[in-house]
Amino acid sequence: MTDRLMTADDISGVTGFVRYSKQLEWFRRELGVKVARRADGSPVITWETFIAIQKKRAGLSAEPIEENRPLLRSERLRAVK
Repeated sequence: MTDRLMTADDISGVTGFVRYSKQLEWFRRELGVKVARRADGSPVITWETFIAIQKKRAGLSAEPIEENRPLLRSERLRAVK
C-alpha cells in the first residue's frame, strides 16, 4: 500500500461530489469516518487509510481491531469474586 494522499480529483471520483462539505458528508455516511480537513476546508486522506477502511468494511482485514473503550464502571466498583 501507499501513504500517498488522495488528490482532489481522486476524492471527487470516489465520492461523486465536488463540494467539500458533500465529500465530508459522504465519508461520514458511507464509511463512518470523520476525515481531517485542510485549511481551505478540503478533505485530506491517504490511499492507505481509504483502502484499509474498504477492506475492513468488506471483512477482508486480517488485523484485529483494537478498540480502547472506556470502562462503564470503575475498577473498584466491580464485584469481587
